[in-house]
Amino acid sequence: MRGTIWGTTAAAALAVLVLAGCGGGAPGAAPTADATVEPAPPSPSPTESADPLADVDAIVVLPTGIELRAGGEVVQTLGYLSPAADAVGTLTEAIGAPPAAEAYEGDFHFPAGVLHTWDGLVLNERSYDEAERAAQGYDWEIHPNFSIFLDGPSAGTLPLSTGDGTVVGDPTDEVGDGLPLGEGEYVCEGIPVESADVQTDSGSHQVTVAVQPAEDGATIGRIVAPAVIADACV
Repeated sequence: MRGTIWGTTAAAALAVLVLAGCGGGAPGAAPTADATVEPAPPSPSPTESADPLADVDAIVVLPTGIELRAGGEVVQTLGYLSPAADAVGTLTEAIGAPPAAEAYEGDFHFPAGVLHTWDGLVLNERSYDEAERAAQGYDWEIHPNFSIFLDGPSAGTLPLSTGDGTVVGDPTDEVGDGLPLGEGEYVCEGIPVESADVQTDSGSHQVTVAVQPAEDGATIGRIVAPAVIADACV
């Protein structure tokens, strides 16, 4: 924030008092000069506010998107339905560095895509065949434009966490079995720790943030969002 200091200079009026002699004459006062005030300089034009992304100090992963926060306040939210290219650009600006990009081939479960990696943060950009997507009536909760993996506690200098403060490296016993699920419900990506209901054209759906244990089983090795509550895992 730039500040501009300006002041007004005024010439002080000078009064001179002349005392009469002892001869009985009445004292007389010299004329007082009129005070003059110089005009104030014009106010400068307002400067543009600083880019709020420059103040981001944390990235928080939620079931429906990720939040960029500054001092606990949300600066911007990137929903998983928003264009992946826009999310990559915004994260690049907030983190202060471009990601490493690695393309991968698709399979039966997922389309081809690109992994954009900033240290512990990975944005998984998915390249759908839009014609097939429309024909199949895919809903965003199982076919988002991008998803997020947290493989470490930070991206650049920015800490990474879930909405409840869970971070990669936390003990797995702190999350236990995660959120309770109904009979025949599964989260194939891991242990669900936070969920949200979303409404789509096909009805109401539930998506989650899931954690995966590291190889030692004692700590969290990865956090995934959005994760889907499904009726089977294949």
